[in-house]
Amino acid sequence: MGDPFMLQQSTNPAPGILGPPPPSF
Repeated sequence: MGDPFMLQQSTNPAPGILGPPPPSF
């Protein structure tokens, strides 16, 4: 973990399923 995208979604282990989709992906 070190990418800015991963840092933003660090609170969600599975963005899109347990939470809102990533901002860029």
